[in-house]
Amino acid sequence: VVEPGGLQRIEATIGGFLQAGTYLGAITVHDTVSGERLEIPVRVSVKDAWLMPGAVLFATVLTAAGVNYWTKKGRRKNRLDLRLTELQNTLKLAGSDENPILSDALQFLEKARAYAQEFQFSRAEAAIEAGKQRLEAYEQRKHGSEALRQTIQALLHDVREFGESDPQNARLNGELIRLLPNVEHDLEGTEAIVKQLEMFLHAYRLARRDAFTAREKLAGSGEYVKKADQSKIEFLLREIDRMLTNAETMSALDEANALLRKVAFELSPEKINDNIFRSQRIEKRLDLLREQVKRVTGTQMQRIVGNMQERAESALRDNRCEESEAALQELDKTLKLVEKMK
Repeated sequence: VVEPGGLQRIEATIGGFLQAGTYLGAITVHDTVSGERLEIPVRVSVKDAWLMPGAVLFATVLTAAGVNYWTKKGRRKNRLDLRLTELQNTLKLAGSDENPILSDALQFLEKARAYAQEFQFSRAEAAIEAGKQRLEAYEQRKHGSEALRQTIQALLHDVREFGESDPQNARLNGELIRLLPNVEHDLEGTEAIVKQLEMFLHAYRLARRDAFTAREKLAGSGEYVKKADQSKIEFLLREIDRMLTNAETMSALDEANALLRKVAFELSPEKINDNIFRSQRIEKRLDLLREQVKRVTGTQMQRIVGNMQERAESALRDNRCEESEAALQELDKTLKLVEKMK
């Protein structure tokens, strides 16, 4: 019972809700004295227990993580597929599969694609890198082959400049032409041979030039050249020509260059000055022996010592000082024997 003007606290328990949401209702208050009724509207908001939101949140997080994981894998696979496509296009442009380096590159790229399909990204990237290295090696060999062909063509041009009359023209020209087909399948071996031929050609050209210069100097009108041992130098030059004609190795050219150094020494001012002084000494000695020759009697003996004197004088005229000195020494001994026989 509520007194007039009084208050009464009423507690109501509402239940039976099947799911979360907002529910509307009313509470009816009945006045037993006056018989009046009053309906009081009631609005009830129902929420899920904490386990349900937690489960939903957890499921959402897992879903987001899964989507992110698969998205990352997809992007990585797409990147690998793009790299593979680029490398395979490069491989197609490179040329024939008969090349062993290109065959290796193709095998690595096929393995990489298989690994990428299985999401084995580390293996796929390793195989792609190996294929890329093979393609780079192929490009390097390709550029090396082209450079080597250009070197051979340049050497052929140099050989032709020697002229067809040059004794080395045909041999060098033939060897260089035979090397051209070997560039593709034996780059390293062909390159080594070309370097040897290049060195030989350079040394041969220098030797020919030095021999030509020596001949020009020997045929010159300079006064000092007249005192050179021309017969000796001409003999050396003939030997040099023979060596250069038959030379096929650097050692043969080294022998020719050794003789060229002797020729250069024979034509040097030091050697010619030495010849001048020796000639003067020989001439003085020859003057003394001429007087002794005149005193020799007997036809046969005069002929013997006369021949010795002629050999000494002839050698002296040709600046063959060694031969002249040897002839004078023999003449001197003979004249001393003649003196004892008197």
